[in-house]
Amino acid sequence: MNSIRKEDDYFVSKFIDKAIKKNEDDAKAGKNKVIVPDFPIWSEQIGGFNPARVSGISARSGFGKTKLAINLSDSARKVMPVYYFNMEMSPEDFEAQFLQKNAGITYNAYKNVKYGGTEFNAIMAYKQTFEETHDIGFTGGRSLNLDQICAKMASYFKGSGLAIVDYDQKLIFNASQGEEWQAMVRAMERLEEMAKMLDIHIVVLFQADDEGFAKSSKRAIQPLSSFTTFTKAEDDKTFILKNIKNRFGPTGFEIIVDYWPETTRIEEKHLVNEDFKKLLEQPKETKKIKRGK
Repeated sequence: MNSIRKEDDYFVSKFIDKAIKKNEDDAKAGKNKVIVPDFPIWSEQIGGFNPARVSGISARSGFGKTKLAINLSDSARKVMPVYYFNMEMSPEDFEAQFLQKNAGITYNAYKNVKYGGTEFNAIMAYKQTFEETHDIGFTGGRSLNLDQICAKMASYFKGSGLAIVDYDQKLIFNASQGEEWQAMVRAMERLEEMAKMLDIHIVVLFQADDEGFAKSSKRAIQPLSSFTTFTKAEDDKTFILKNIKNRFGPTGFEIIVDYWPETTRIEEKHLVNEDFKKLLEQPKETKKIKRGK
């Protein structure tokens, strides 16, 4: 068994001054609580998309977890570098998701964009915004193993940033890593170490089971600082972000979002309040759904 190195040995009394100084430095650098623009409520509830943490997002197959992650990454690049491990779509189809969202058009409309038209001008305006923000790097759609992902993270990030791994069931494991759930737990533990080493925030996407947990392994969320599922409220109409685990904030929060699947756009609205929850609990024949403020 490897012994604990002296440099990994800390004492509370001796660490206080260093911790306070780091808080001050982080506050000046905007890292005390990293708020992603367009998702301020979500950011606040999980204690920020802060460096050295790994969080998870789940959704049922085809529900829209990638669209949610694309919206998150497109907003996050306004405050930090972003790298997206796209292990599903071709580069062209992946890029189209960003352009649809920002031009407000469907995929068919995007494929028929005419030079000089309204949609074309909207796309060009979106391109210009990158002159004032960080860029978003991404992979071309192939499944990757953890060594490849970690190597790319290490070469891409030179400070704080956001990495998105899309998604758990596209990760490549070998037989020596044990059963799927064991390999998945080890993968999350390794990503947690990478987040600490590189001082970045990593978001991992998961295919959800009926309860919103990771379908590959419920134990996989143990190393994560937060785990939130993208689903519908009990009225089966209202889209929500429903928290399942939260190490740095309240557990179980729910955020109402507006979702337009055809244009990929997702907008955060407000927390679900008690009045809204009571309306959901009413018998279906008398239920009248109104969104609380």
